[in-house]
Amino acid sequence: MPKKTRRAPAKGKKKAPAGAVELPLSSQSSQSSTPPSPVKRPVTRASLSPPLPQPSLSSPNQHGTPKTIASLPTTESSRRGVKVAVLCFFVIFLTWLIYNYSGDGATHPRHPCACAAAASASNPLAKVLLSRRSGASGVHWHPSPGEADILGFASSCNDVSMTPLHGPFASVDQLRAEILKSFGRQRGRCVVWLTSPEAIQKVANALKEFLENNALGGTPVVPPQARGTLVVKSAHSREELKNVLPHRVVHMLTDVS
Repeated sequence: MPKKTRRAPAKGKKKAPAGAVELPLSSQSSQSSTPPSPVKRPVTRASLSPPLPQPSLSSPNQHGTPKTIASLPTTESSRRGVKVAVLCFFVIFLTWLIYNYSGDGATHPRHPCACAAAASASNPLAKVLLSRRSGASGVHWHPSPGEADILGFASSCNDVSMTPLHGPFASVDQLRAEILKSFGRQRGRCVVWLTSPEAIQKVANALKEFLENNALGGTPVVPPQARGTLVVKSAHSREELKNVLPHRVVHMLTDVS
């Protein structure tokens, strides 16, 4: 029976550990040289569309430097601007109201004869009352037959106080005391004195100072915030009145006939 020959192991070859699978050389070289294939993802419609351009808040100027574009005012800022404008208008209107219709306003106090404004369009006496805010003035009233009473508006005007000066006055002090009595404690009144040439004839020379400087014998008569008007009612014409009163006094009287 022939003897079995035993092959000697090849030199240089190490025995692979148990459990290891030996791959062919060609397979190992292909795995080391070929890179791993990328993972394929599903193609969608969104991935095929080009990217949308992003809005830019700045635009380059001539030198290439980005220049910020001023943003348009929003609705909220517009409403705020309207509120500020309305508030300013209300403050201005309130200030005007205080200084024009309040007797306490120092700059533009309420006119003492303000209620005469409604009659001033057709009544010459009411127009004279409104011609000045303070001080005294004189009027010559020569009523004509059938003429409307120019004092009629005063009955429905709460601001105007009608005061007759009967006289005759013998001295300037007597006339001044009677005039001052018309105001009393109401220093902002509108007073109309109704008199006749005969009642003031003896003190007529002092009327120039009264109508010009608001004083009688050097003493102020009408308070600063009051208005006084002397109405000389006479049947005489303006020229005839110069025979009763001094010429310079007659020239200072406004003719409302």
